[in-house]
Amino acid sequence: MDVVAANQKKLNLKKDRNAQPNRNSYTVGDLALLIPPRKRNKLSPIYLGPFTVKALLPNDTLQLESIVDSHTLNAHASRVRPFRGTHDKDTIQKIAALDLSEYIVEKVVKHKVEDDILLFRLRWLGYDTDSDIWQPYDEDVIGNERVEEMDEALRPLGKSLRGLREALDGLPFDPAAESEEDVNEDDESSDDDLSDASAGPTASTGAPAANAPSGSTGNRRSGLAFLSSPGKAYIRTAIAGPFILDMVRTIHSYNHRAQLLSIRYE
Repeated sequence: MDVVAANQKKLNLKKDRNAQPNRNSYTVGDLALLIPPRKRNKLSPIYLGPFTVKALLPNDTLQLESIVDSHTLNAHASRVRPFRGTHDKDTIQKIAALDLSEYIVEKVVKHKVEDDILLFRLRWLGYDTDSDIWQPYDEDVIGNERVEEMDEALRPLGKSLRGLREALDGLPFDPAAESEEDVNEDDESSDDDLSDASAGPTASTGAPAANAPSGSTGNRRSGLAFLSSPGKAYIRTAIAGPFILDMVRTIHSYNHRAQLLSIRYE
């Protein structure tokens, strides 16, 4: 009986060690470590940081701030661990500086949707394909400047496409001048055009827009296409950056929400 009790105690201790940390145990100002992508080799660090917890965000997400350069990133609590080492400022800055430039996102490889959650597969700079990981859109991916700018512009969509066109003004791609007639195409032509848009930048026949950024790919409507269908409008564009997004977004006029439908990567 004593042997059984001892084994049970050992199993309970193992469960406690492997259990996920309490995601509500962090407060602003705490020091925390971040679990990096899959390790490249045995010498790669188990954790990155320490970071300072700057804010507690919804959906069990923490905003972490680098002690070295004040850069911030969002991470799910399942990837964060409490820092239990010294709190001497000089010491923790030296520790954090060791991995300051590691695990930079080189590019987004692909995307998928699981349980209504948009996930991106990330390639890390200096790491091979075995280190690619899937990340929710509300984590590291959202820190990409191009994606962030587009998301901010498309979030507060108005009821009309005219409002959308105004919201796109100033983004790093050419919104192009579209006539109101283009918006009112019939449903059959909309379906055909949507299939053409989904083919990606290489299927485009138009030249890049005159004021499009260097490296961007023009489409047959010089940067922006509006396609109509019952209750929805489709928008397609290409932008320049470390990767090119060929984007199709569905804009639901009844709730003003933009839902990402398709992304193609180069």
